[in-house]
Amino acid sequence: LRVSPKKISISNLDVKESENTAHISGEMSGDIRDVKKMSVDLNIIARSTSEGLDRFISGFYKTRGSWTLEGSLKGSMLDPTFQGGVKLSGFQYNLWKIDKVNLDVILNKNNLQFENLTINHKRGGLSLDRIRFNFNKETENIDSNIRFSQFDLQTFLGDIKKSVANIEGTLNGTVKFSYKINLLKDNKIDIGLIDIKTDLAVADFELNNRKY
Repeated sequence: LRVSPKKISISNLDVKESENTAHISGEMSGDIRDVKKMSVDLNIIARSTSEGLDRFISGFYKTRGSWTLEGSLKGSMLDPTFQGGVKLSGFQYNLWKIDKVNLDVILNKNNLQFENLTINHKRGGLSLDRIRFNFNKETENIDSNIRFSQFDLQTFLGDIKKSVANIEGTLNGTVKFSYKINLLKDNKIDIGLIDIKTDLAVADFELNNRKY
């Protein structure tokens, strides 16, 4: 860590707390006597497990998996933008199991944007188009598509398959959805009517040991 009147340089800052680790490098520039007017240019890598995240966000203890967040934080101190990716491997929640999840994120005080979401398990997976939320709008219309490619039906159904002896197959096609989000007072969100259009097909379908 180097500090001068016009810059704070961080060459290697490592933080560890139980299963949670973070690595930060970069710099903050500007007059250090007026931190609000400084700018940031930081690289961040954070890793954790579901058990580690549960120490901060209740509910993660019910899941299994390892998480990695990697990206940059740039801009003014009062309005920086984070741009990076989230990776999840070995995820499990009850009977839902997923090998890998990748998601690109852009976040600042005005917008939250998700891009290039991919979920892979076994030989198949699904992908999700861009979704963007504008925090300054009282109403936001969301439109996106989910594309399935050889997605394992058991993975998709998860706990639902408890009610049947056996279910097999792969899911292919597209789900188009649109809905309206209303931002209420006290940071509450109201989700309006959801419109869903599907174009899906199941290959090699088998239910209770009977093939279709």
